[in-house]
Parts: sequence; C-alpha cells; structure tokens
Amino acid sequence: MGLRPRSARPNATGRGFLGYLQEDLLWKDAFELVHKEDLPLLCFLVSLVMEEPGASESAEVRFRDAWGEWALMDVCVLNVLEAPTGNDTGLLVVNVRQTRESISWSAEMPNGSRQA
Repeated sequence: MGLRPRSARPNATGRGFLGYLQEDLLWKDAFELVHKEDLPLLCFLVSLVMEEPGASESAEVRFRDAWGEWALMDVCVLNVLEAPTGNDTGLLVVNVRQTRESISWSAEMPNGSRQA
C-alpha cells in the first residue's frame, strides 16, 4: 500500500512539502518518509478508514524532511471511496500539515537516544 503525493506546491524558494522538490516526490511512496515507529499507526488508520465510507481518522506522525530532520505532522485520512451518490470515486484523501518546526527528536526522547 503506497501513497504518492499528486502534486507539491512549491513555495517561494522552489521547495514544497517538507522542503522536497516537486520532482523528488512525484513517484515517491509517502510511507517511505514516515518514521518507522509511526508507520504501524498510519497503516492502521488507513485500514480502519477504508472499512467505512465517509470515515475519517487523524493522528500525529513523524515525517523525515529533505534535510533529514523529523517533522511532527498532523495526518487526517478520509474515506471518499464511495460518493454520496453511490458512485465509486476510488479516492482515499490524506491531508498532512506540519504541527511544529522540524526538531531533533533526541531532545524529546526520555532516554536521550536519537531515533533513526
């Protein structure tokens, strides 16, 4: 199961989502950017939402930015696989927005270890 961003809107510096260039994300599986400890939660949310038309779930998940730092992102998954008219849209919408600046997670780990 993979999620690819349809487009990244570059900002004034020519960089888009998490500092990546648009062409860097075009065929990238977004799950590759998710912290390995947060991946099971995100996969669970996607599978849970897929079970019920119109369902949505959200969680905070760490994504690696273009500079290798972890950014805490709010992820909302919405099931629009079936439109209200009963037509199959084939869409699962995933919205991602940054909740904090990129930080070194070692400062927030209880044991002081750095997560890769």
